[in-house]
Amino acid sequence: MNELAKLAFWFLIGLTISILPFAIAVTSRFFAASSKQEPSFNSWYPKTTVILSLRGADPFLPDCLQALLNQNYPAYNVQIIVDSREDEAWEVVDKTLYNFGGTTPVKVSVLEVKRPTCSLKCSALIQAIANLEDDCEVVALVDADTLTHRNWLRELVMPFSEPTIGATTGNRWYVPDYQLWGSLVRYIGNIPSVVHMSIHNVPWGGTLAIRTQALRHSQIPEQWSQGLVEDVLVYKAMQKQGLRVQSVPSLIMVNREQCSLSSYIPWLKRQLLCVRLYHPSWLLVVVHVMVTTLTPLLAVGLLVMAVVNHQWESVTWVVGGLFCYGIGQFLLVSILEQGVRQVVHNRREFVPKISAITMFKVFVAIPLTQLVFMWAIVSVMKARSIDWRGITYEIKGPWDIHLSNYRPYLNSKRSTMQNASL
Repeated sequence: MNELAKLAFWFLIGLTISILPFAIAVTSRFFAASSKQEPSFNSWYPKTTVILSLRGADPFLPDCLQALLNQNYPAYNVQIIVDSREDEAWEVVDKTLYNFGGTTPVKVSVLEVKRPTCSLKCSALIQAIANLEDDCEVVALVDADTLTHRNWLRELVMPFSEPTIGATTGNRWYVPDYQLWGSLVRYIGNIPSVVHMSIHNVPWGGTLAIRTQALRHSQIPEQWSQGLVEDVLVYKAMQKQGLRVQSVPSLIMVNREQCSLSSYIPWLKRQLLCVRLYHPSWLLVVVHVMVTTLTPLLAVGLLVMAVVNHQWESVTWVVGGLFCYGIGQFLLVSILEQGVRQVVHNRREFVPKISAITMFKVFVAIPLTQLVFMWAIVSVMKARSIDWRGITYEIKGPWDIHLSNYRPYLNSKRSTMQNASL
């Protein structure tokens, strides 16, 4: 048993060491981004259209709209596609625009064609792309839960001064209510995703810009017409044209919505299903989740056996390995948190301080997060349908999607939490 205990110890140490360099690399990008001065364009402002598709009134939708209409960027307009006139988002948009005193051109439309072969969001984007003005040079996509800052669009568009850049993207960072386990698990589970997406420049639809010419020369609109998501497809489309997707570290966007564990799990399953359908690294994601979850579980089982058999040397090895692994996971969270806080502080946005009690809850929530992810991975391996804001999508393959039983969005299950995610 001692040999197994030593093996478990070194395997846990190896997992810990393999993770931290990537976290440090991404954090260094955040610190570098926060030290840069405000972006300046001189006289280059490519004409940009910002597209926002809506189904349901997200809790921070008024703030999202106001921020989009007050960007520090002179050459842009906004297209808003609302799922239906019965949708509660329509009233929010109408009220916000009525009170808006700016000069940003805004076009609000109802989603005219609900394609049965793709998601409603993809249908909305296809409609918006078809209505682009001829002189539009950049298309920017944003989600209703993205709270943009004044220089968001400038920072997103700035890399296009380099002709080899076909798309730019940001990423999301959750600020959880530490009383809710769902918010904690979502916060912790998002951290490895931020590392992976930042290192590999994986597009995120909540803050994504595409060079219009590259978009029109690609098959992205055709793929949208048969797909479930809009962002993951962009990487391969740019690669085929010899263009790059550029991750912008300063565009780590703070999400302040909250969620319970019961509402988080369906969202996580949909995210993982999209990875399974469209991301080339799906198998690597599965292996990573299984290894990082099963290894400590097996170590705990070995620990119980060692205690029962009074093998105290084995107990020492296993406890040492689990302790180092737990500390490593906690350091991963802490390192990334500090980097993101630096970026957010530079934008003069508020992020609540982390107390000692909160740090303890985060530590406890790490193994819970791993178990939730493993269960979600297993459950979506053979999933053939998904529910997304009241719509069921039957899925036979990545490009064989069927929308069944469309109906306008009615949030009859609205949470008592004011800032609860839809």
